[in-house]
Amino acid sequence: MSDGRAQVFDHFYFSLQAAVAGIGVPIGPWVLVRDDIASGILCAPCGFIEDGSRYELLAPRPIEPGHPHAPLLNWLRASGL
Repeated sequence: MSDGRAQVFDHFYFSLQAAVAGIGVPIGPWVLVRDDIASGILCAPCGFIEDGSRYELLAPRPIEPGHPHAPLLNWLRASGL
């Protein structure tokens, strides 16, 4: 049942700011809120559900050590995204 007090934000960032200000409860992906949760700015009272989504790095050829994109690949692997 709705009481007509729902808010809609043009960007996910604004919904996060509403939550930080104590005026909203957004639903969003872990990757976009993990820093705020780790720092204690936000909490995830219901946890997160694995949805199977992931990031992919696409390149025309394998990225070898020394390639200009190798640092990006290493960072992505280390970050667990």
